[in-house]
Order: sequence, then structure tokens, then C-alpha cells
Amino acid sequence: MGDVLRIEARRSLLLRLSPLIALAHVAIMLSQVSSWRGVWPQASAAVLSPLIFTAPALAGLTALEVSRRSTRWAAPRPPWAAPLLGVQVVAAGVVVACGCVAAVVVNLAAGAPQGLLWPGYVVLALCVAAEAVACGHLLGRVPGPLWFAPVTSVMLVFLRIVLTLPGSDLPPAGRLTRVILSGPPEISIAVSGVLGALGETVLVLGAALAVPWLVGRLAARRSGSTYPLSPAGRRGAVLTAAAALVLALPTVLPGTVMTTDRVPTTTVCTQTRIDVCVWPEQAVYLPELTALAQRADAVGQVYGLTGTSRLTASGIPGGIRTVIAGEGSWFVASSLAGELVFSVVTDPACVPSDEADPVAAERFWGAYF
Repeated sequence: MGDVLRIEARRSLLLRLSPLIALAHVAIMLSQVSSWRGVWPQASAAVLSPLIFTAPALAGLTALEVSRRSTRWAAPRPPWAAPLLGVQVVAAGVVVACGCVAAVVVNLAAGAPQGLLWPGYVVLALCVAAEAVACGHLLGRVPGPLWFAPVTSVMLVFLRIVLTLPGSDLPPAGRLTRVILSGPPEISIAVSGVLGALGETVLVLGAALAVPWLVGRLAARRSGSTYPLSPAGRRGAVLTAAAALVLALPTVLPGTVMTTDRVPTTTVCTQTRIDVCVWPEQAVYLPELTALAQRADAVGQVYGLTGTSRLTASGIPGGIRTVIAGEGSWFVASSLAGELVFSVVTDPACVPSDEADPVAAERFWGAYF
């Protein structure tokens, strides 16, 4: 078996092209590096998000490779004797591994707080990549023109990912969501979500192995070129299918979600008059936020403001919520400006309205921003 795997590894088109797909995967990650650099959960999601594009590429190349070989429905080989699929899954894992290495290197260089990639995101990435390869392998066995399996695989995998993406204004809680575009520290991947993804992957891989074998055996039996399965063989097949279904149950259980809300046990703050508090995973932003808060304090001193207030990142209770984005804290600056303005303008009636006095309202909001 080891010799067969080595031969398949040398012949595999997908394995030879996997460095190019990995390069594209890392390039997509680096194109958005400012949104995740230095924050481990965001970097973990950054490993997962490029699979919107690279997973369909993996599926298409897998289908093309299988279609080019004479491994359609015909040969009734045992489903466990599938070294080609094993090599293709390894190639998909290489793409995810390169993304993980890139995220770790960038975060360590950026001085990220102590930690590492969150395993839930990495497991989801491996599941998505393995499913894409399995889908391409299965469709590559379907008879038809050479273009049919690759094009169909790319479309199906792309639609599977895109149609279950979380909405921009909703948390990624759907049990069929697999690719999560952002990993804010206030959420974590639920264990039930990881189990559901693993169960779905087991089903798809099992189908890629078993369906061609079953169809091949059926065709061979009809032509009289093979013997029926023995009772022990039938029992083994039934037990294997039952085990796969049990593992896949979390994908269909109602109430299974992909993410859960975290409860902060500690925070890090700027220790300024208008205190800005963030998650420990966002500590890399603290110097920039401290500088912003100090500038706000200096402006407040001009107007004799001495009262304290608190801004908190999403998910941290207490204070006024603000958005802690990546490099460039426009939202935090806007929140600080709001605190200053409404420390001076304490009566809401003093805020000019657009309807009553549009000129004064324009001047007011211009000064505000």
C-alpha cells in the first residue's frame, strides 16, 4: 500500500499544483492582513475565508485528474483501496497548512499577545478543503465530456460555501455555515459546530469512496463478471454506513450552531480618562488606542472636562460599545469624539436638527466628526 501511495503521489496532478493554490490562498490572506494582523482569532478566520475561492479550485482540479484517468464507475475496487483520494486529501491539507503557517508568521512578527491559532477555525478549514476534494473525486467518476466534472465541481462547491455564508449583520450561527469571514474575539467556534462539520466531511468522503465501488459492483454483477458479497461483507458494509450516519448526526440536529458567545474573564484598558477596554486578544491595538484616548483627553482639558467614561469592544459588558477594527481606528475615534461632544452638549435639545436649522446642523456635525 505504501508503494501505491508513493506512485499516486508522484502522478497526482493536484499534489503538484497544490503549491500554486497555496500561494493564491496566502495571497488572499495577505490582501486583507490589516484586518487580522496581531489578533489570533481574526488570523484563524483569515485561514478559513480564502477557501471561498481555493476550495472550488481544489474540487475542479481533483475532478479533472480523476476524469482523465480510467477510474469511472467501471472498476469494482474495494472502497478502502483508494490511494488517489488519500493523496488528494493530503494536497488539500497542504493548502490549509500553508495558510496556517502564514498566519502564525505574520502574527508573531506583529507582536501578537501570547496564544496561537484557534483550533476550531483550523478544523473547519480542513473539513471544507477535504469536502471539496471528495466532491471533485466523486463527480470525476461520472461519465461525460472532460469539462463536465471540473465545471460542475467548481460550481457546486462554490454554491455550497456561498449560499451558507453568514449575513453581514448576523453572527455565523447557522449549522450549515462552514466558512466564517471574520473571527472577532467575542465569539468562538462551538464544539457542536465542529462535530457537525466533521460528520458532514465523513459522509462526503464516504460517498466518494463507496458510491463508485457500489455502482461498479452492480454493473459487474449484471454482466456476470463478479460474485455477490458474502454475508460478512454485507454486514461490514451496513455497519460502516451506520457508523458514518451516527458521526454525521450533528449536521442535522436542530439547534446545532457554529459559534457561541464568549464571556470575558479579563480585559486590557488604556487607563485614560475616557478608558478604552478591549479583549486580551486585541492587546496589539492598545498603543494606538492609548494614543487616541490621550489626544481625546487633551481636547477635553481645553473645555474643562474632568468626568470619566468607558468605551468597550463588542462583547465586553459595561460602558459604551465601540468597534475595534484593524489598523486604523476610525470607529474608536468617532466614539471618543462623541463622548467629548456630549460631555459638553449635555442637553439633547441643544443639538440642532436638520429640519429646523440645516446650516447649524451641518456645522455641528462637521465639528463633531
